[in-house]
Amino acid sequence: MSRKKYDAHTRLKMEFSKGDKVHILTDDELKKLHEIELEMLRDFLKVVKEYDISYTMSGGSVLGTIRHGGFIPWDDDIDINMSRENYNRFK
Repeated sequence: MSRKKYDAHTRLKMEFSKGDKVHILTDDELKKLHEIELEMLRDFLKVVKEYDISYTMSGGSVLGTIRHGGFIPWDDDIDINMSRENYNRFK
């Protein structure tokens, strides 16, 4: 008996039933979300550069950059870390 293989995005979609209160983004919605998040990241980078605020990227954002040259195809966020002191300055 052979088992069909699915990519991670397809497997994620299959995990949720229609009864769940979760909206699974279409590929077009996810692409648009990535565009918006990149625009937000550019704005964020301008601010941290102007005010010399330290931050790091982590999680899927780092993995996506290294492995995919951008977002992990099914990821829907950007992971940013900073110390409490830098966060307070950023606010």
